[in-house]
Amino acid sequence: MNSPILCGYCGKGFDAHGGEICPVLSRSLTELVRGTVALVTHDRSERAKTLALSQAVTPRVYGLTNVAGQSLMILSYNENRGVALVYNDDAADVWLGSDRQHIEDATRRFPLKTKCAVVFTSPAELWAIGNAAGPQLVSVLELPPGRGPIEYAAFAKLA
Repeated sequence: MNSPILCGYCGKGFDAHGGEICPVLSRSLTELVRGTVALVTHDRSERAKTLALSQAVTPRVYGLTNVAGQSLMILSYNENRGVALVYNDDAADVWLGSDRQHIEDATRRFPLKTKCAVVFTSPAELWAIGNAAGPQLVSVLELPPGRGPIEYAAFAKLA
């Protein structure tokens, strides 16, 4: 008497699968691949985060004047920006705007007051122009997502 050959995964006869892979085996393989992809993705993101957090971040310093057409882009478009701190280290206000085209238009810009900072979380660009003839120093500290408050403390030393 011939006994049917049974599937080692579901216990049914192979003829019950209709020539297809066992559904239990298929689900197991799918879960195995999904779990492996999740582990690799997590490992890559943890490595990237560790690398980003271990690198020193230093502020950029820009010298701005009020000469027409001399506006500077102090922050470029960045999808991965966590936060940017912009600090006016001068005795005169600095004008900030979202694009170069309108930085000299008084209705489309905003001031960054003396010895003040602004936190910028948008991925958009930020333009600046001075409010005095001589160069005004503006510091920009751009932090990737996940950076700790120690960078804020380092930036506060500029004040």
